[in-house]
Amino acid sequence: MAHIDLTRAHSATPERLREAVQRIAVDADLYGLFAQWKTPDLLLLQGKGVAARVVLEAEILTVSVTLPWLFRLVKGVIAEEVASKMQTAVAEAEQAPPEAA
Repeated sequence: MAHIDLTRAHSATPERLREAVQRIAVDADLYGLFAQWKTPDLLLLQGKGVAARVVLEAEILTVSVTLPWLFRLVKGVIAEEVASKMQTAVAEAEQAPPEAA
């Protein structure tokens, strides 16, 4: 098994971070992963021997991924993709919401 553990600091509200993570989690289906919120702050993804946990905390977003043995050869590429998705979620969540007219 190969493991990826990434953290990213953020200043987003819990609601905005959850919304941003949810938008990215929808794409998990493209990778053959099933995403399910276990609690408002814990998203689990599973499929094809891959298991991932996304934990939303007050100032930190944490993603932990367990990959099958064969995937260890591309662990670096997968870690970069996960980091990119985390960055996208955090940047989106930290943007100021549009003001009501």
